[in-house]
Amino acid sequence: MCGIIAYAGKNDAFERIINGLNKLEYRGYDSAGYCIIDLTGNLLQNKASSINDLIQINFPTYIGIGHTRWATHGDSKLENAHPFLDCKREIAIAHNGIISNYNQLRKRLASHKFESDTDSEVIVHLLEDYIAECPNEEEAFIRTCKDLQGTFAIVALFKDKIMGVRHFSPLVAGIDEDGIFIASDVPSFLDYTKNVIYLEDKEIFIGLKNGSWRVLDFSGNYLIKQTESISYESNSISKNNFDYFLLKEIYDQSNLIKLYNKSTTADFKMAGEIIKNSCDIFLIGCGSSYNAALAGKYLLGEISNIYSHINIASEFNNNLKFLTDCSLIIALSQSGETADILEAINNGKLHNSKILGITNIEGSTLSRLSDYILKLNAGLELSVLATKTYTSEIIQLYLLSCYLGRDFTRGIKAVKELYLDVYNLTSHNTRLKMQELSRLLENCTDIYLIGRGLEYTTALEGALKIKEVSYIHAEAFAGGELKHGSLALIEKNTPCIALIGKDDRIFNNIAEIKTRGGFIIGIGEQYSKLFDIWIKVKDAGYLNPVLQIIPLQILAYELAILKNLNPDKPRNLAKCVTVT
Repeated sequence: MCGIIAYAGKNDAFERIINGLNKLEYRGYDSAGYCIIDLTGNLLQNKASSINDLIQINFPTYIGIGHTRWATHGDSKLENAHPFLDCKREIAIAHNGIISNYNQLRKRLASHKFESDTDSEVIVHLLEDYIAECPNEEEAFIRTCKDLQGTFAIVALFKDKIMGVRHFSPLVAGIDEDGIFIASDVPSFLDYTKNVIYLEDKEIFIGLKNGSWRVLDFSGNYLIKQTESISYESNSISKNNFDYFLLKEIYDQSNLIKLYNKSTTADFKMAGEIIKNSCDIFLIGCGSSYNAALAGKYLLGEISNIYSHINIASEFNNNLKFLTDCSLIIALSQSGETADILEAINNGKLHNSKILGITNIEGSTLSRLSDYILKLNAGLELSVLATKTYTSEIIQLYLLSCYLGRDFTRGIKAVKELYLDVYNLTSHNTRLKMQELSRLLENCTDIYLIGRGLEYTTALEGALKIKEVSYIHAEAFAGGELKHGSLALIEKNTPCIALIGKDDRIFNNIAEIKTRGGFIIGIGEQYSKLFDIWIKVKDAGYLNPVLQIIPLQILAYELAILKNLNPDKPRNLAKCVTVT
């Protein structure tokens, strides 16, 4: 969840580090910092609660590291911000992940002066001790890494080089003609180079100011690594005249449909074969990806008559005893770096289960660990809230189900027909309606959403969007479950959003709420006099989750704006959750 960027080369390091930190804002952060080495060899450190508050440097620098922190160990205060320096102020480190044995290490390093409450600071003091003992910095760094337990991506700054290590936490290197980057994510250096080296676990990358680099393993052996060219454009990180990435990415969804119009059966052949040859199928995801996975379970069952299990990724370990070499895990993750997902699939691989990954990021850990990948092709999504990647997951699962159900031609036709509907739902008129609705809901403490079948999965996703960005408690219920306890929450004017699909029993559930004083907002093609407000959305059958979520995404955005909240940076949340 933290963001790391380091640079060593012939160009201005400070400019590249600050630019990189700004590009990593989407991951979420509560503090930022950098450490630069000046031309005399001194380390200059600065920390602030915001990247914009960091002190500017107006002289040339050629090597340094930067960090955005999302608090895990230690409060959100500047003492706990990275980078951390050793006692002699000769080296610095930045860290993403959790050091699980930091208490033992801190006792061992009691002679050092600690300035924070974090688990991360033990790394720099451990490195400091090993530098005093080892013949070179590489050996000291390797020995430091071997002493650490947990998950970590670490970058260390020395006077003439930067070193990075990956261990169950993402880290990638960027290779420019005139310099070297090490970062937690590609967008941080995309303005300068598209040539990357993806690091595997227990690999150490060393980059020098002269532009040379090498990769070692934990035994000190040199590894052969190839650079890869990525396809992202740096202008995809622009807001394109929108005030926030969230709104831009909601509007991007109409263009997204055009990409899927080009899908062919060849795109799904390998995934289909893996599914057909599996005896047990487990769908897993976190957050929005879990909601999409639940929709996928319904789609696979209804369209292709394939039964699958559904699990929140962080709870998947309870199913390990049921895995065999005939099992398949279908893992959904926008980033491909979500720690709970990676833990689940690594445990699955121990049972020789097959992995089908569905992700948005090429070169991600999920894409490299999977037996086959369905790529979302949604483009970079920089708002913390998932919008276009969620709808991409739904469409990929729908087309996969159509392929398996031998109805792919009809599936592609249905996706093509979505374009105008998505375009109209992201129009100015829809925004005006959602602005009006947001004013009615602004002061609510609770909002409830109901649906049946696929519409229930949309209710779950809509509730997640509302609470993520507006901080209003929103909760989704399967319509039939209301009478089993949840109706006790309904009182006069309690707002309830009902998603309408093919199951007409939802109107019985709406009536149950209405007779108890609930304020009903209906979303769907079919009108009812039970609605206090009706948002008409064309019935798209199995693709209802794509259309019906859009008004809810816009509503969540408008609630945030009305409450003077930043919709791109919801409190306490991060885009890529790399801790378990």
